[in-house]
Amino acid sequence: MRRVLVTGATGLVGSHAVARLLEEGYEVYGLVRRSSDAAILERLGARPRYGDLRVPSSLLEATQGMDAVVHAAAKVGDWGSRKEFYALNVQATEALLQGALENGVGKFVHVSSVSVYGRTEHKLIAEDEPLKPVRNPYIDTKIAAESRVREYQAKGLVTSIVRPCLIYGERDRHFLPLICKQIKAGRMVIIGSGEHLANLVYAENVVDLLLLLLQGDRGDGEAFNCVDRDLLTWNEALKKIAGLMGLTPSRRHLPEVLAYDLGLLLEVWGRLTRRENPPLLTRFTAKLLGGHCAYDTSKAERLLGYRPRFSTAEGLERSVRRAL
Repeated sequence: MRRVLVTGATGLVGSHAVARLLEEGYEVYGLVRRSSDAAILERLGARPRYGDLRVPSSLLEATQGMDAVVHAAAKVGDWGSRKEFYALNVQATEALLQGALENGVGKFVHVSSVSVYGRTEHKLIAEDEPLKPVRNPYIDTKIAAESRVREYQAKGLVTSIVRPCLIYGERDRHFLPLICKQIKAGRMVIIGSGEHLANLVYAENVVDLLLLLLQGDRGDGEAFNCVDRDLLTWNEALKKIAGLMGLTPSRRHLPEVLAYDLGLLLEVWGRLTRRENPPLLTRFTAKLLGGHCAYDTSKAERLLGYRPRFSTAEGLERSVRRAL
């Protein structure tokens, strides 16, 4: 199983996966659009395989000659039309699965999200927790994508699913840059008390789990939660990030209920004004940053011998210092 196609290869998880797979001696192909900048793939030493998530036929072709697929591409967040989320997260996944099945791909590893559990609060969430659609286009389409993966597993394609929480790391273009920007501008606000867990996962921890799934069969047909070792609270995480920037962390707090209501108002205003970029706060973000829950990772340890290499403190130090 030496030829691996990585979708989302220029993104956060995908680029880390490409780099590690190359280190492990795999022949790596990164899925990119012809109009995309593939310079990062060239720097890493991977080969481009052209395809577009919006063009299912191109995805069928992209899987030809591959031994495995790591599907890390997705439309993330909660801003955009339901049609767009469905096309990029569900239809594209199904096209890749179909291509993998038709072309005899040995293994398909799908990167999902803990968001598929819905807005579950105040409990430890294991992989057998029911998946809960909540009328959120991102969450609902990630659930639908997992359903497609299960369908193709039943058809004979060997699949595994990884459910990371909020991912950060080098080459992060979203979470950490936004947090650092808000801290630097003195506008960072902590949702709730800040004493609840920051359910984060460093990209390299995610890739470690992906590699275990590619290299063995004990995770075939299974889904696995993925979070950092030694998680911090949000107060501790933001203090760590601010300290790495040489700044003082924010002490401003916004009750979760108010944050959720404010997110709703900003969403409504954004849609009325046809805003292209998401507002600073949405209901999804309020729940993401203000939610009170934890994710059980004992299944990955039991079946795969997996334990995250990096704690959140270590991951943030590696990520923020390299970003400065």
